[in-house]
Amino acid sequence: MGLLEPIRKAADVVKGIGDIPLYNDIIGLQQQILDMQEEINELRDENKNLKDISEIEKIIERHVKSFITRSDDEAKVKYCSSCWDNNRKLVQLSESSNPGTLHTCPTKNCGNIIKR
Repeated sequence: MGLLEPIRKAADVVKGIGDIPLYNDIIGLQQQILDMQEEINELRDENKNLKDISEIEKIIERHVKSFITRSDDEAKVKYCSSCWDNNRKLVQLSESSNPGTLHTCPTKNCGNIIKR
């Protein structure tokens, strides 16, 4: 039985008695509980994201040419260091066809270019 079920039962009893102000108070309490549950869920998601970021930070390897890799990745996929530093997003770099450029960040607002 969830937290709201006893409150719903109490609201039904109060409604049956005809105490409309108390009934309205109980309905308001139900809404507050729902709002708090939504906030708890958002905080849980945020906490998980922060834990994930913290775990990734432990395995980040920084390289001189402005890219990062993960120490647990045998393939050593290259990620944009700017996107990680600014947004905590692992964005895989793209190979460049430009002869003076090795990799570029595909993110529209980043523009990180790794020179040869």
